[in-house]
Amino acid sequence: HAVYGAAKGGAVALARGLAVDLGADNIRVNVICPMYGMSANFAMPSDAAVVGRSYEEVAGDWDPSRRRIPLKVPRPPGLADTAYVALFLASDESAYMSGVAIPTADGGSLSHVSL
Repeated sequence: HAVYGAAKGGAVALARGLAVDLGADNIRVNVICPMYGMSANFAMPSDAAVVGRSYEEVAGDWDPSRRRIPLKVPRPPGLADTAYVALFLASDESAYMSGVAIPTADGGSLSHVSL
């Protein structure tokens, strides 16, 4: 986990440095840090049943009381939850955001891994 964490930290630091270097050219650089809702099989054929669904959606019945996720939303996290953050960062609504890393997860998932 240490090397993986260091690589992710390096990506965030790179984005912050690029935000400084490219800001004068009106180029924003931000990072999306997805925790949940990643694609179960993004390399599968386009007609596979799992394409476009998160690991949590594919896993079956969602029971938030059995997860260590602090938010008890009555549906599993999906790919759209991360996509909405990407849309926000691509919009004019985030015009003054650069060099920012935004996790697309509830607060507690940053400190432990979901069951």
